[in-house]
Amino acid sequence: MQFTISDTTRGWIGGLISVASGAIGTAISTMIVAPQTFNFDTGTHKVIIVSAVSAIIAIGNYLARSPLPGVEIKKGLPGPKP
Repeated sequence: MQFTISDTTRGWIGGLISVASGAIGTAISTMIVAPQTFNFDTGTHKVIIVSAVSAIIAIGNYLARSPLPGVEIKKGLPGPKP
């Protein structure tokens, strides 16, 4: 069985990775602004938290703007037809 990914899905995944990697940029800029608090010596966990929260927010915004390709969103609840 061969697994193939369409160009649309490939572009969507690339966009998702791009948005998530932007969280690293946020963490780096936070380290530049407040190096006494956010650093790799004593504040590693704070840097990780800033990166994670930034990534979650960015991915959430990306998913709101660009839903999964090939997925049709239907309104209403599934259930038996009358």
